[in-house]
Amino acid sequence: MQKINFKYSLSLFAILAIIFTACEDPIEVPSQFEEAQLAVDAWLTNTNQAQTITLSETVDYFAGGQPPAVEDASVAVCNETTSECYVFVHQGGGRYVWQPDGEQTFGSIGDQLVLAIEIDGEVITAATDISRTARIDSIGVNFEEESLALDEGLYAQVYAFDPPGRGDTYWIRAYKNDTLLNRPQEQVIAFDATFDAGADIDGTYFIPPLRFNSVNP
Repeated sequence: MQKINFKYSLSLFAILAIIFTACEDPIEVPSQFEEAQLAVDAWLTNTNQAQTITLSETVDYFAGGQPPAVEDASVAVCNETTSECYVFVHQGGGRYVWQPDGEQTFGSIGDQLVLAIEIDGEVITAATDISRTARIDSIGVNFEEESLALDEGLYAQVYAFDPPGRGDTYWIRAYKNDTLLNRPQEQVIAFDATFDAGADIDGTYFIPPLRFNSVNP
């Protein structure tokens, strides 16, 4: 039977305890957060559907919890081309909703829209155009064998046609069942028919990797 020298064992334990204790010193990282700013979360389309704009205030990165909702603002989107305005009504929790009347929409491709938010006597505006988008021709489903990159199974590809003319950009949003795939690694951005804004690919179907990644991020 091997004898254990408890004197040296305890000494070694004491040394290790000191080392691990030293490694647990708290580190304070300054966030440089000074005051809350208005945060606007909006995904608007010119479809005949309810549109939502969510307003909140920014918080310190290390504060934790949900950012406070802004519930006392006036929100509207105006079509500068048609001179029509659409008022968003607060529905609680900082959510402002515009409900279309009949077949009403924000406008047509090429129209300029202005978002106006009035809060605490200050008016904040932002402008954009209703841009054209790619036409989805079809969606194909293929069986893929197991490989280093993929598990065995069925995978979809979306065949979308980028209209002729350079400078179109797309944020492709995919859903799994009814859940938006919105993590950073799941978001897909396209420039004309490819990934690269400098690529000379235009007026054609999205390239194969983009067709695949659009729905299999």
